[in-house]
Amino acid sequence: MSLLYNSPRLFDRSSCLVESFFHNEKKHRFVFFTTLSGLKKAEALIQTFDKTYELYVVHETEQTLSAEGVEKDYVKHLSAQDFLHNVAGIMKKQKIGTQLYIAADWEMAKEIFTRAIEAGFLEEEIQVYVVGEKERYTYCPSCYTLTPIQAEDEEFRCPSCNVMLVVSPFYSKVRNGYLGYPYVD
Repeated sequence: MSLLYNSPRLFDRSSCLVESFFHNEKKHRFVFFTTLSGLKKAEALIQTFDKTYELYVVHETEQTLSAEGVEKDYVKHLSAQDFLHNVAGIMKKQKIGTQLYIAADWEMAKEIFTRAIEAGFLEEEIQVYVVGEKERYTYCPSCYTLTPIQAEDEEFRCPSCNVMLVVSPFYSKVRNGYLGYPYVD
């Protein structure tokens, strides 16, 4: 008998999404991954720390690497390209029980979250603050496409096959979107 394991996915209602980071007293090591836009959120929590932590600032472009901003000793700056090459190694060298904080836009947060899960982090060990809008997708069972939708959408017409769909509250980790139920209008 084969068991199907679906690793956690970051979606617009994930349990690890937070509006403000909180300090987990049970942890002794902390790692922050943030973009410039999420840096203030991370620093607000860092100021309360007296424990070991690492802070990685991921820059979307090479120009922001040299831009003014945070020039503190504890900050490690990475370009987006360096991040993609080094993040697996950074994640894998962390000790068991490390708390991970992510403050970034949706795409970067999904990338960091996925790399953390692949490295062995548990969903409970990750807190994600999304700067800007979260993305939401619905899976059409008629044409097997994934379509971006607005957070408030309850029904919509599939742009691929033109079928009317009701957006269910059920998120599929396999399909990476909310299930859409076809109906005739």
